[in-house]
Amino acid sequence: MSWAAYRETTRIEDTVYCLLGLFDVNMPLLYGEEEKAFRRLQEEIIRSTADYSIFAWRMLSALRNIKGPKARVFCGILAETPLAFAGCTLFILSAPIPGKRASRYVLPLDCSWHPGKLLGVNLRICGPDQFIREDPWNLVKYTERLFPNAPRERYLLTELPEMNLRPDSQIWDMSLFIAKTRSHVLQVSLPLEMEIYDAWPWSRFDDEDQLFFVCGDPRWDSGALRLCANFTSVGRRETKIEFECMFYAVGWSALDLGRLQCTLVDYRSFTTELNEVQSQIAAWDHDRPQVLEQLVYHKIPRSATAAFRIPGTKTSTLVSFTPTLVSDPSICQNKFWRVEFSCEVYEDENLPQTHRENWIVGE
Repeated sequence: MSWAAYRETTRIEDTVYCLLGLFDVNMPLLYGEEEKAFRRLQEEIIRSTADYSIFAWRMLSALRNIKGPKARVFCGILAETPLAFAGCTLFILSAPIPGKRASRYVLPLDCSWHPGKLLGVNLRICGPDQFIREDPWNLVKYTERLFPNAPRERYLLTELPEMNLRPDSQIWDMSLFIAKTRSHVLQVSLPLEMEIYDAWPWSRFDDEDQLFFVCGDPRWDSGALRLCANFTSVGRRETKIEFECMFYAVGWSALDLGRLQCTLVDYRSFTTELNEVQSQIAAWDHDRPQVLEQLVYHKIPRSATAAFRIPGTKTSTLVSFTPTLVSDPSICQNKFWRVEFSCEVYEDENLPQTHRENWIVGE
């Protein structure tokens, strides 16, 4: 592809059509489509080969000054012209590797600039299992292993989702772009001691912003997190603390706290019930009423706290959460709930009581 980067032809389409034999692909010759021909070529290459280096393009740096050095920019996953592949001649294919999950999404390209320095592109989730590319000027260079997400069907968009963009570009400052794709969100804030082990539905969970989102119909405003902790508490003596809990939240599209229903449950005390709930709701996408029905049917308690005894001591860990209605235009176009979790160690005699409420169904 880099060979054609600076190739000049009378017609724009001819730059593309002269590459058909090189890539051993067939596609109709449609004069008059201009730049669309290059997109069709890339799509045909993707259908015929598993070479991810087709995504290893970079836009000319001269255009970056227009956007500003710190602006976050989105674009489709495909290049607009062969010129974006200039300087890509040294890419070397490498075998797939497992990796370590980071807070941002990276698409590994299975190729390297130099031995040991692998390449990828930054991605940003913009809809249910839908991703676009971030930063068209740079590739991600990494040497450490990346943690792969669970295998599932995901979609790399060739264009930005339609919305009120300037008519002249496929690239846009994304400072507010992602927020405008979300109608409602539920964001979580975890202490350093806790981490997310699993989330449902993954298709509507943003790992970077740590939130669930819906893009339209608010009936899909439900989500579940399996949270875990494994750390050592330093006090009078070092104490190893380990626990797992399940968090469910439904009704978070409403701004009324009375309609937001959440619970925190000791995973090990309700393993059978929680596994049955998850097997039901993970089989297909459930809306809010259906999730509530499963929680009620399997007798999952509704509580804002969960206590965990610390073996060999007279202390317990109390995990709790507090929802707060906030406004942040960079996260969501509307006000949203941010749920902050806390994790504290109590002497058993001072441990606060756990209060339970009834689920409200039928709304």
